[in-house]
Amino acid sequence: FLISVPQLAPERWKRFVPFWKACPRHRVPIWNPQTGKLESSGNYTLLNAYLYLFGPCTEAQLCRGLLGFQVLCCALGFGVRYY
Repeated sequence: FLISVPQLAPERWKRFVPFWKACPRHRVPIWNPQTGKLESSGNYTLLNAYLYLFGPCTEAQLCRGLLGFQVLCCALGFGVRYY
C-alpha cells in the first residue's frame, strides 16, 4: 500500500517530500476515443504485452483475458507443485 500512495495524490506529496517526483502514466495502455478500445503503448507491462499479442480491446475484455491468464498460471503452478 505504501508504494501506491504517491500515485493516489502525487501533488500533495511534493509539499512533504521535495525530491519526490510524480508517478508517470506513460506505462499504461492508450485509450483510443474513436474506437473506445485500449491500445498498447509499447512498454511491455503485462497489460501492454496482452494488448500487443491480442490487439486492441475494451477494458472489460482486457480484464477477462488477464483474469483467465491468472487462473491458468495458478492452475499450472498448483499442477507443478502437487504432481
